[in-house]
Amino acid sequence: EVEVSDVPANDPTAIVINKTCKDADGTDIRSLEGTQFTVSFYDGFFDASSLPQEAARSWVIETKKTENGLYKAALDDKHLVSGDEFYTLEGRITLPLGTITIRETKAAQGYVNDGRFGEYDLYIGQIRRTADNKAEITDVQGKRATSNTFEVSDTPQEPKIGTSAVNAASGARTACAGEEVTIEDTVTYHNLIPGKEYVLSGSLVDKETGAAITGAYGRFMESSAGKDTITGHWEIAGIETDVPFLTFHEGFPQELMDAFVKETGHGYLGNISISGTEIIKLMGEEHEKTGKLIVYTSADSVFQIAANTAVIPLEELYRCCEIARKLCVGPYAVGRVIARPYIIDEEGNRVRTADRHDYALSPPEKTLLDLLKEDGQEVY
Repeated sequence: EVEVSDVPANDPTAIVINKTCKDADGTDIRSLEGTQFTVSFYDGFFDASSLPQEAARSWVIETKKTENGLYKAALDDKHLVSGDEFYTLEGRITLPLGTITIRETKAAQGYVNDGRFGEYDLYIGQIRRTADNKAEITDVQGKRATSNTFEVSDTPQEPKIGTSAVNAASGARTACAGEEVTIEDTVTYHNLIPGKEYVLSGSLVDKETGAAITGAYGRFMESSAGKDTITGHWEIAGIETDVPFLTFHEGFPQELMDAFVKETGHGYLGNISISGTEIIKLMGEEHEKTGKLIVYTSADSVFQIAANTAVIPLEELYRCCEIARKLCVGPYAVGRVIARPYIIDEEGNRVRTADRHDYALSPPEKTLLDLLKEDGQEVY
């Protein structure tokens, strides 16, 4: 009876794999421990086209951190995860003459499994004797002699942070304007490196298509009291009006008009609520005869003064409006004092000119325009 066993026919050949990170700026500090490689041995000399489907023996090994901070995997008990019995020679792990393959089969946590040996994801090497009777691993695909040490790099996975905001009561992701809801925001994250600082950026995207939105529009619900022009302008500029501006549908109080006559030095006609085009038809002729100013109001909070510029020069009309603006405060506060100049055209029609001028009540606080200007932006 003859007992036969396979004995490695070469000097001991160890496999060492150095694991590195494909981090361009060198700031990625995630651990590379746990990267796994499958090492297979084939009894014979093969290349990519002739490699058998089944290996004679296979081992799964994984990287561990060394004392000098490197990550290595080797064909030994310390790095072995699973596999067949090692080949040994005189108590040392070795590899027989033949063919080996190495493939990265599992990336470390936080990395993409894209480790390659040169341009190939599967390394194929033949272990042959050299002229001086030593073992040498030859890269079959690269057609070059190599050492038994390999360097393989993986790409760090992109950090991902997301939030998911819902109505805490209903779980809905939408809310209507004016509706009071409690928002419950859940934050999820993957592949973050402990101790590393991240800068987050985001973009507004279309709900249906996911495409980035470069502009958006919306319509606010009215919140201010009152419907006049100044109220609307103030609200657009960020000031909410709680109390509507005063309107004088029955005409302005006599004490205000007496002060107006005293300060301007002019009498007045009208003091009624009426259309501007109508009042110059009704009172234009008398105004032109007497020189008295035409004063009127409307449904809005306005104190309007109309005058024929051939009778009351434009600058004098503006002066009278400035006086009215100073008087129309407190119990007489109106949103605007408006100069309404007109002329008589060639056909004899009284026509308002483009020299209208509005004297608005000053805002009670800073508007968006003030804040923009303080921030160094140009406003008009």
